[in-house]
Amino acid sequence: MFKIISKTMDEENSTIKLTIRMPQPFTEECWVIRMSPQDVESALDDMGIERGKWHNPRTIGNRPPQYALEYDLVFDLPRKRVQKKVTKKVDNSEKKVTLRKTRTKKTKTSGG
Repeated sequence: MFKIISKTMDEENSTIKLTIRMPQPFTEECWVIRMSPQDVESALDDMGIERGKWHNPRTIGNRPPQYALEYDLVFDLPRKRVQKKVTKKVDNSEKKVTLRKTRTKKTKTSGG
């Protein structure tokens, strides 16, 4: 749907700035596009862009004068996925166990 022109990371403000370009409307390859914030999020997920929360979610499109062809999207930096070390505990405490005698039954054989 759209192309990512640039991706800049600002470590100081902990943000990611994506500049995207929508295709030209009213051409053979594209007609009018309007994308809700959920559509933009899913398109970025499909592209594999890791990001945090979107600062100013809005509907984007490619039909002037209401919409522009280029947009600057600002996101938070994604949280680092740190796997916590899990230590497994084994229960070695002594427990009182009672053993019961099991009953055995003789099976009857049928004669014939």
